[in-house]
Amino acid sequence: MNKKLFMGLAVLVFSLALVAGTAFAAGSGGKTIDISTIYMVDSEGSTTQQDIFGWNDTPWLYFELPSDAGSNNIVAESWWYDADDVLQGHLVSYDTSTIWQTLGDWDNVKSLDGWTVTAKYTATGPNTNGAGSTGFTVTPEPISTILFLTGGATLGIRRFWKKRMSA
Repeated sequence: MNKKLFMGLAVLVFSLALVAGTAFAAGSGGKTIDISTIYMVDSEGSTTQQDIFGWNDTPWLYFELPSDAGSNNIVAESWWYDADDVLQGHLVSYDTSTIWQTLGDWDNVKSLDGWTVTAKYTATGPNTNGAGSTGFTVTPEPISTILFLTGGATLGIRRFWKKRMSA
């Protein structure tokens, strides 16, 4: 219970920081703009969108900042939430207009079903900040499903034959 309470408070604090950061930058004469290019890819350097990942795949967040955001003094952040809406990671990148991010401990936190990733940036250019979000799904590998079904079918047939022989 304490872990859930702690995670809930952490999500609340990060959400407030996100809202406060966006409001401060917009209020200081900056312009807020949505991140229009944001989606998941299968590797760093890739720009090919992918929405479904196998159990052994590592998802990467890709987003591109507007060209007038500048290229210096950029801070880009992302928050990764699992299917239960529990924050599993927070990443920060600096001084780049094209960002690829992945969770360093993905193998320890990965879980099946839908994930949501939200991102924001703050820069010194005319478009001083922006935000966006995307999602992806993690599915079991086909071989795991096949093995599960084969095992279940074998047990079912065995039980059927036992009942038939004893009758």
